[in-house]
Amino acid sequence: MWHVYKHSLKGFEIVKDGFNLWALLFGVLYLFYKRLWKHGLLLALCFLSLSILAEVAIPDRYNAELAVSIIQLGGSIFMAIYVNEWRKEYLIKSGYQLVGSYNSKEKARQAIKDLQSS
Repeated sequence: MWHVYKHSLKGFEIVKDGFNLWALLFGVLYLFYKRLWKHGLLLALCFLSLSILAEVAIPDRYNAELAVSIIQLGGSIFMAIYVNEWRKEYLIKSGYQLVGSYNSKEKARQAIKDLQSS
């Protein structure tokens, strides 16, 4: 499902439900790009803290690096699952209003064109 949000000054935003591949690939940087500052900083601090903890708690360097990689992969998957919900909340708090939900991105884009022309 694709959701269209409208702000009186900033225009339209489209957010889809579900998994976000860009968040998986770019991690915390994607959160900053989408202006999800609080979530981005919190997750960056969690990654950093858990990585330092793994390096200190696991004496074997190979296993420590493996643990850090698993932590980062798990965090990226978590982010990719929830980032679109966080984004919807951010848009609503920023003054956007939900105008409609559509089954495809093309229908959502068409709805935006229709709303702009009316």
